[in-house]
Parts: sequence; C-alpha cells; structure tokens
Amino acid sequence: MTPDPIHDVEELSSSYSCKKVPNARSIRSLRTTMLAIPMCIFGAFFIGFIIFTSSLGSKDAVAVQKADAIVVFTGGSDRISDAIELLASGYGNRLLISGVNLSTSIERLSKLTQRGSNFFNCCIDIDYAARNTVENAIETRRWVDERNIKSLIVVTSNYHMPRAMIELQRALPDVKLIAHPIVSDRPLTGDIFARSFTSAKIMATEYTKFVISYARSLIFPKLVMTASTHPVVYPMPTGSLPKNIPVSSRTIDISSRNEKSLPQ
Repeated sequence: MTPDPIHDVEELSSSYSCKKVPNARSIRSLRTTMLAIPMCIFGAFFIGFIIFTSSLGSKDAVAVQKADAIVVFTGGSDRISDAIELLASGYGNRLLISGVNLSTSIERLSKLTQRGSNFFNCCIDIDYAARNTVENAIETRRWVDERNIKSLIVVTSNYHMPRAMIELQRALPDVKLIAHPIVSDRPLTGDIFARSFTSAKIMATEYTKFVISYARSLIFPKLVMTASTHPVVYPMPTGSLPKNIPVSSRTIDISSRNEKSLPQ
C-alpha cells in the first residue's frame, strides 16, 4: 500500500503547528516576566525610599544618655559644633573628628568654639585618614580599640545616620552605639522647585548608598580592617575636660567630602 503524500503533509503540518503553540506561549510568558521583574524592583526601591525618608524625622535627636566617647563624621561644620557641644556638656569624655581634610588646620577647627584650644589640648582627636563612610568606621574602630571605649555617641547628618550606623555596627559589634542625628540649619539656595529637586537628589543618592551598605552587611557582617594611607589621629595630649567653656555658633564648613545639606 502506497502512502498518501497529501495526507502525510497535512499530518506533518498539524504536528508542527501543535509544537509551535507552546513555544509562542512560553515566549510571551518570558517577556511578561522580564518586564515584571524590573517593575517589582523599582516598586520595592520606591517604597523603601518613602519609608527611609519618612523615618528620618525633621528634628535633631537629643542624646539622653552619656557615653565613654563621641565620634563625629565630617561633612559640615554644624556636625562638628554639635559634637563639641555634647563634649562640653559632659555626654562623653573624648571626641574623635573623623574624615577631616588634610588641608584643614587645627587652628581652623578650633575656631568652631570661642575657646576651642582648651578642647583640642585635652579631649579631641582628629582622623585625617578616612575619605568615606566605610573608612570612617575603620578609623573609629582603631581609635576605640586604643582607648578601650565601650559606648559611643555617633554624630552625623540625619540622612547619613542609617548608613553610618550600619558600617559602625560592622566595625564595632561589641560597642554600644548611640545615634545623635543632626538636621542642618543651612538653607539650600534657589527657588522652591530647585530646593525640592536638590533635596530629592541628595536623599535618593543617600538611600541608594544605604541599600548597598545594607546588602553588603548581610554578605559581609564584619568590616575588614585596611591600612591607613594618612596619619590616622592627630596626637593630642590626654587630660580632663575643662568646665564652663562656651561653644560658638555654627560658622564654617570644613567638610572632607563635598556634601550638600538638607533644609529642616
């Protein structure tokens, strides 16, 4: 019996069509998945950003408990002047200013207080090595270990505080950390739209860095110590804190990193 060519062609065509239908559906499903994944990531990022910004608050926190010492991460003179105020008020016995630019002199730093030399001669150390938040944490760890510090008040901007605390927790898991976030009193320039755009840009950048730091802390819970390339701490003599030394208003910007401050 001879085969029917027409019948065989129809069977082959039908079989080929049946095989193509699942492939077409799989392609559509894959395309939908590929579109859904970035949308979900963007949605999660946006929701996290809203939670991040709303959790910062609009007012400075008050350090309600004392600690062995205080550390301030540079980025604006308001951070440093507030940290010196905490030192003057007896909240800590010693202060580390971390991340000071190499071109910033002790004389310039001392101008933040009316009698700044009294503080710098007894109770303030300066870290010239750190150039970012991770290095801030590394140099703070060295300083803490040298002085056997068990509790530490952390001073930095409110929007920088979450990332700073993550890196310090990685570096100092056995030290009690007390956050003292600062809201800058320096207004941004420009009209309301320019200020809003600048604020949003700063916050988005900081939130992105926070997410990266958080993810890194999950993968590497402990911060790896690295060698310093600059003098770590300016050698200050030890001594007791002078009493009743007035602290001046916020006057100069001595940031080691070119950060912009957010309005209250």
